[in-house]
Amino acid sequence: MVMGEIILWAVFFWILKKGLIIMKKIYILIFVPLIMIFSFSVYAGEPVPANQSGDIVLTPADQMILQAIEKMGDKIDSRIDQINGRIDNLWVAMISGFIGVMGIITAIVFWDRKTFVQKTKKEVMLEMGDDKRKLDAMFEAFSKMSHRFSEIKDAMNSHGF
Repeated sequence: MVMGEIILWAVFFWILKKGLIIMKKIYILIFVPLIMIFSFSVYAGEPVPANQSGDIVLTPADQMILQAIEKMGDKIDSRIDQINGRIDNLWVAMISGFIGVMGIITAIVFWDRKTFVQKTKKEVMLEMGDDKRKLDAMFEAFSKMSHRFSEIKDAMNSHGF
């Protein structure tokens, strides 16, 4: 915070602490916008450039320190590259795992559908087993009756029985 902003906040809180009931609302309406405007105007400026001069002479000790800092920066860069590679591998592993899980779920759904259809067929065959026996008995009775009644024989022959 800038010193002016600190002073404005201090005055604002002092007024609130004193409990000036009538003045409280007026000061809130005045000081809060002032503090906001002041803080934005202070921070909205352009950054101050660092003192850059071409006339700086470095001692050998300073040069060694700068070289050590550059080496550390290179080590950090290589370590960050390694971590990025591991993150890329992790990303591929996560996608592969997701696709694998989805494939397993799909396989289970189709396998369950297949077994459901087979079970349904078996249940239908069991349910119709009695009806099929009754139908077979009816056809046998009709075929016995067809020897006596020619109309039944013609009707069964016309339908391929």
